[in-house]
Amino acid sequence: MKSKIFAIAATILVTLALNANAQGLVRGTVRDSSGEPLPGASVVIANSQVGVLTDIDGKYTISCSSKDVLEFSFLGFQ
Repeated sequence: MKSKIFAIAATILVTLALNANAQGLVRGTVRDSSGEPLPGASVVIANSQVGVLTDIDGKYTISCSSKDVLEFSFLGFQ
């Protein structure tokens, strides 16, 4: 019985470790062509509904994998 519980717990820990390893934090600053920060710019993982907005200094932090593509948008910018 103890070995079954240990095996289940080990499997769960390995699965969590693999999932945690696949994710990472990406930090950055969104700026316009003159170097000014863009507060309220949208940073979204492509083909998902996961995203964040930049803060007052144009900075953002988003959790994503190394294979994800980030899309940036800001009202009035192309």
